Amino acid sequence: MKRDQLVTILILVAVYLLTVWPLIYYGTPYYASSPDMAYVRAKILEVSHGNLFTDPISGLINFHPPIYHLFLTPLKLIGLGYQTIFLLVGLFNIAGLIGFGYLIMRQVYDRASALGVILLLPFTAEYMGSGGILLASSFYFSVPFYLAGLWLYFSRPELRRARAATAVLWGLAFLISPVYLFLIGLTLVRDIYIRRREGLFMTAVFLISIFPFYIQAVLVYTNGMGGASAFAFWRGIPDGDWLVGFFREFLSPARRDIFSVPAMIHAVILILFIATALRVRRFFWFIGLLLIAYILTYYHFDGQYAIRIQLFLSLFLVGFLIFHGRAEINYSRWWLAPVLILMSYGLYLSHDRNISYFNKEEETYRLYLRSGQHLWTYMDRFLEEDQYILSTQSTYGYFVMGYSSARALSAYRTLEYFQIPAEISERYHKDYITIMHSEDYAEILDITSRYNINTALFSANEFDLQIYKVLSLRWEKVYEGPYFIILKNPDA
Repeated sequence: MKRDQLVTILILVAVYLLTVWPLIYYGTPYYASSPDMAYVRAKILEVSHGNLFTDPISGLINFHPPIYHLFLTPLKLIGLGYQTIFLLVGLFNIAGLIGFGYLIMRQVYDRASALGVILLLPFTAEYMGSGGILLASSFYFSVPFYLAGLWLYFSRPELRRARAATAVLWGLAFLISPVYLFLIGLTLVRDIYIRRREGLFMTAVFLISIFPFYIQAVLVYTNGMGGASAFAFWRGIPDGDWLVGFFREFLSPARRDIFSVPAMIHAVILILFIATALRVRRFFWFIGLLLIAYILTYYHFDGQYAIRIQLFLSLFLVGFLIFHGRAEINYSRWWLAPVLILMSYGLYLSHDRNISYFNKEEETYRLYLRSGQHLWTYMDRFLEEDQYILSTQSTYGYFVMGYSSARALSAYRTLEYFQIPAEISERYHKDYITIMHSEDYAEILDITSRYNINTALFSANEFDLQIYKVLSLRWEKVYEGPYFIILKNPDA
């Protein structure tokens, strides 16, 4: 092995370990006890029952992408716990981001610039991109597939097999997370314009590879579930508030604090990029495409979708600056100084935040597991599959989702996924609010009978709720554990 190759591998491994150390050290998935992760658990449970396109809360067909959970379900079926699965996913995601990120930057720029981009990843990903890269979400799981396809696209554009592989990988990334709609679409349109026959071939393969999306769309619309998508063709002409929000989120993605030091550093990097591009009178075409895809994603979806695209945009911007910055100083090694300083600053910020977060999350997750263990052991005896139950959104989201296929009067919305139509979720929410605050047992029975609800689950800190006071006098207690109580309607 050559010396340069050894140095490259050591740097990549070092950045990888510096990035994932909280997952390894604490052994706790990022945001493990959050409702977002509960939704992932619930989708895995649905997929394991053969319900690929079912919303685990309402039981209705929806546009929530199931491919991510289809990958994880076999791990659950062979006996791995959710905690282990999410840890493995987090480690896989970062490995793919670093590995394919380096290969792409080396292909587009050069080895030194690619290493500079990877060294700056602790800062770039968290403060110039989507943030939270340790999260075992579907988007981050899709990143290695998208970047693998992009690397093939840049490195082997003349080979039809490479183009077919790229299209399949991009199709898979799109099925995992639809955030790539404009990014992949614009790339394919440009490819058709530049290389007509090859571009059409690649587009055809991509469209064939996403056939599960067509099946899901047919099921959604034929069941009257259209309108659940976060996508909108027309959101009106952007006004001043939209523009202010756009620039705030662009300058400080995922945090929206434009007066923070990281946001100011980001602004300096953007200014340097513009100045450098004007000086050299050119920049890599894909940067412009990424910027257009970011704007379109922000407009047609929202900022939470767009910052995913900004992660890729920032990597290419940093690579461009390092590549041309080295040329300005005659390829002196002084370029490493600002890179290492900014890398150290990014590591300091993320290290400080991760220690605070994981110390708290580790205790929270331990308490969460201890609180739910007894309930999860006996839950299946009292909660019927695919039947609605009465529970607070908090108790349901944390302790039922992912452990039972019972449904609830809720429509949980993550930052990334398509949900059920607004009119249905609003009706659910209205009935939920009404029943939680009602003192009228007849009114409560009217709502529970509408959804065939015969079971109620409450945690110990919810005994002061009005609904519990009413039902505890009339419904039968069938389960009482250390932290939870389950009631059954005796007349059902």
